[in-house]
Order: sequence, then C-alpha cells, then structure tokens
Amino acid sequence: MTVQNDAPARALAYSTSLYDALVEFGIPLRGRILDAACGEGDASAPFIDNGATVTGIDLHAEALDRARRLHPAATWRLGEVTALPFEAASFDAYICAQGYHLFDRTKALAEAFRVLKPGGTIAIWWKHALSGSPVRPLCDEAAREIDIHPLAGTLVGGFREFYAAPFVGQSLRVVQWRLITTRTAFFQEERIRLEHAGVAADRIDRYVTTLNQLFIEQLGPETGRFQHAFMQYLYLARKAV
Repeated sequence: MTVQNDAPARALAYSTSLYDALVEFGIPLRGRILDAACGEGDASAPFIDNGATVTGIDLHAEALDRARRLHPAATWRLGEVTALPFEAASFDAYICAQGYHLFDRTKALAEAFRVLKPGGTIAIWWKHALSGSPVRPLCDEAAREIDIHPLAGTLVGGFREFYAAPFVGQSLRVVQWRLITTRTAFFQEERIRLEHAGVAADRIDRYVTTLNQLFIEQLGPETGRFQHAFMQYLYLARKAV
C-alpha cells in the first residue's frame, strides 16, 4: 500500500506494514470502510488519503470534531458501536483500532457482521510498546504510580469473542514496528492511549509528569529523539459470500 499521509503535520499512528497486511487480506482501497470507535480518525487516515469512502463512528463528539477538521473527505457520525445506525450489508470493510476492550465485544461483533457485505473484511487491532523497548519499563513504572494496568488501552486476556463470531478465516497477525520518535510525540501518544482507556484527565497528567521525570533520570535530560518499538496485534476475518 502506498500510504499518502500529511506527514509533516501528523505522523502515522500505525506502521505501513500493518496497512500492507490489511490490503493484502482484502480491504479495498476504493471501497466503503467503516471505522468503529474511530476517535480522531487516525486508523482510517491512510485509507481516506488513498481514496476510500470512509465513515467513522464514535461516542466522543470532541474527537469527531477533530476528525472532521483533519479529514473532511470522510463522514463522521456520533453513535454506538454496539448499535450501529447503518443498514445491513452497507460496507466492504470494517476496522477498529484500540477499541474493543471498551465495549461489549459480542454485541459489537454482531453489529459488524450485520453491516458488512457478503465477502467483506473485518480488521481489529491493538498496539503496545514492545517489552524490549527502552521506554517500556518507564511506562510500566509510571502506570503503577497511578494504579492502572501497564497495558491500559489494549486487549488483555485474549479475544475469544472474535473466534466465536460467525466470520470465516479468522486469523491473528503480529506486526512489529520500530521507529524513531520524539519525546513530545511519544507523550502525546501515551495521553491518547490512556484517554481511550477511560483514565481520568488528572491521573493522565500525573502519569505524564512521572514519565517525564523517569525519562530525565534514566535516559537523560537531553533525550529528544529515540528509537521505540511496538507490537501490533491484528485480528482479521471475512463475512462469507
């Protein structure tokens, strides 16, 4: 997939190799794609930029307002992932990033199945810092400081509902991503992750303050750009024709 992205203003939220896997599996670049729990549209941005007809749905009006400003070519709707306001067989593909730990997975998957066209594809994924990343221990320590699970904002404990849903060809792909990032960009990414996990704003502030102090103490105050690594867990399936 040739990702066309407004890189100077906004970096990719997930790796190009993940999007390559999505296209290889069958998500059409010119099809109708539903982005469930879309937030600001980070997950579907590369598809929008490549000409897909994207509709995003989310419960958070502020995030949708930002999505409209960032991606005016797409359609952004306020609504429930577990009660989608769309007709059956409306979409060629359904995607959701960093979201399925937040709502009833069985109901959400039933709705995904309903709105997909026969032969349509579903892709659900999460990412989290690789255990070997130099900043992973710092994130874990900062998470303990505010008494949350270190992997808040990701799926913990398996995804049994996905394999029980009436899709076909269910599979899991693990896609590693190494990149050079900045401290500012990384802290913003962590803020978004914890917001999506439902952590209160004051606790997120404490987390970032603690994380910044740990950066200074363990990586040095001069650390601006650094190498970071994610593990991306990508669940894929189809609706039978």
